[in-house]
Amino acid sequence: SIIMRRSTTGNILATLPQEVLFQITFFLDVLPLLRVKSINKNFNILCAKDEAGWVNLCLQLWKGKIFVDEALQQPPFITAYQLTTQEAITRQHIHKNEFCFDPVSEKGTIWNFRFKDAAGPDWTSWDPWWNEKEPRQMIFLPNGTVQSYLSCGQDHSDVVGNPQVTGHVLRNGAIRMDIPVRMTWRFSERPMDLPQRPIGSYVRIAVGGRDVPTYVIRRSPTENWGFLAESCWGVYTSFKMPKRKKNVLSLKKSSNANLELNCAEEKTDANILECEDSFVVTNEVQWREALLYNFGALILPEGVNATEDFNRMFGQTVQNRPITTVQTAGEAVIATGNEDNGNTNNNSVNNNNG
Repeated sequence: SIIMRRSTTGNILATLPQEVLFQITFFLDVLPLLRVKSINKNFNILCAKDEAGWVNLCLQLWKGKIFVDEALQQPPFITAYQLTTQEAITRQHIHKNEFCFDPVSEKGTIWNFRFKDAAGPDWTSWDPWWNEKEPRQMIFLPNGTVQSYLSCGQDHSDVVGNPQVTGHVLRNGAIRMDIPVRMTWRFSERPMDLPQRPIGSYVRIAVGGRDVPTYVIRRSPTENWGFLAESCWGVYTSFKMPKRKKNVLSLKKSSNANLELNCAEEKTDANILECEDSFVVTNEVQWREALLYNFGALILPEGVNATEDFNRMFGQTVQNRPITTVQTAGEAVIATGNEDNGNTNNNSVNNNNG
């Protein structure tokens, strides 16, 4: 009977002119359109055409998405739909033109930043996001420098007329300004304790000439096709980070289990990015880099032999630490973790120096 109904439907639709059929399929979602496409060979051809509704479906899919590869936004749009969806899932590294802000065209990514709870109260206490204000905005320039970004409408009183601050007023009224403590950035292929990945997977940021723990690039769990750059102490988002809610104060005091439950009640972007459990790069993953930073290292080691070299220097101190593996969108990030009677302590290495 299923075959008969399928055949009958195909016969009815087969009598319609293409233009009329396209008027029908235009209003179909992806799965219903694919079902019609599977009726027979004729419909397989017709429903693969752009006029069948794939242009509209692509526009709906890409609406509100942060990064959609322009090279993939080409006809046939049934292929564009497939490729852009697949790329958003499988590509966990960022291209330089996506990562940077171009000071000439004044276009590019404006990153939002906040400290993680693991950074400790010395840093979260003055962080704007933790004080329920708009998060700090930063831009990474192609020349390897980092600047602060003040949107039009933000308080510019501490910048305008201040001879110690070099600011550049943009055409949209925003200001990009040098940071009092110089910051630079570079891509890294193989940081210590992390697997080798394509260029654009790891970012090394130096503050005042000192490398801070590596920022790991991955797609945002908010499913907006944006990117996160996170280390054990901080997180950047390639899109506007929602302000911290007042009720997070009470959530923070609850147990990890209750925190997970409260975050799962409503999967909003704000809740996802507020919950520390949404992040995968912890002190257990980056304890070696955190330790070296707190010891005053200027440049953190990287490369195939970095972990082995570290173990030779600090072998007696770090022996008997179990292996911790965390999974990020199909990519394994492997590191050595802490052992505390089987319990994990994300605050085992605090950010004591910036």
